[in-house]
Parts: sequence; C-alpha cells; structure tokens
Amino acid sequence: LKSNPSNNEEKDAQTQLTKSDELQRLHSQAVSAYQQEDYEAAISLLDEILAVCVWDAELRELRAECYIKEGEPGKAISDLKAAAKLKNDNTEAFYKISRIYYQLGDHELSLSEVRECLKLDQDHKQCFSLYKQVKKLNKQIESAEEFIREGR
Repeated sequence: LKSNPSNNEEKDAQTQLTKSDELQRLHSQAVSAYQQEDYEAAISLLDEILAVCVWDAELRELRAECYIKEGEPGKAISDLKAAAKLKNDNTEAFYKISRIYYQLGDHELSLSEVRECLKLDQDHKQCFSLYKQVKKLNKQIESAEEFIREGR
C-alpha cells in the first residue's frame, strides 16, 4: 500500500485485516471453550475458522479432539487424516487414527494406520507399542477365523 496507495487496495487490506482479527478472536474463544470442556461450542467456532483457514492442521487436530470427546469418531478420523496430509511427519495424527480404529474394533485399518506412523518414525514408542498390540490381536482374529473355516 505504501508503494502504490489506491482506495480499492486499501479497502481490501482493511477488510483482510478485520477478517484476520475476527479469526484470531474466534480462535481464542475456541481454545477457551475446549479448555472449559464445552466441546460443542469449540467445534462450532472451529468450523467457522476452518471455513476460511482450510489448510490449518493444528485447528483440524483440535477439532478432532473435540469430536473424540463428543463421541464422534468418524468425524475425528476425517479431521486427523486431513491433518496427517497437511503436516509432514505427523506421527501423532496416524497414532490417534490407529487408536480410534482399534477402539472401534477395526483392527485391519488400525494396523494400516499404525504402520504409517512407524514409516515416519520407527522409534516412536507409542506407535510401536500399539503396533505390537494390534498385530497380536490381528493374529488372534486370523487364527479364530481359520478355526471357524475348519469347523473347530
């Protein structure tokens, strides 16, 4: 604006600045609502922010945490998958997705996601521990299915 001040550009800059201030205010309110365990309000506020800031991985992770607390694992998985793609080496997102699938009883998807985590960091303690647990469960289920096929 200093190099080429025009009314249209100045109005546009002021509009963007106002929008930025509003988003910062909404972000503060969303974090406050999350800390006060008002997850429904936090989700609503984060929805507004993410409508503008669609590529913000941290906001998606925060909304996923709210969805988990609200008992909506499908929506949490959706946000965590987006966050895993938006942020390089997001082992935490893969770990959380794997845990949700494990809790939902989908051991195959859980195993797939925890393997993605270990591809990024083979020394990740939580992922490795979960991997062993899911791998053991997967082996037991496959064994049980084999017994069923054999009629035992």
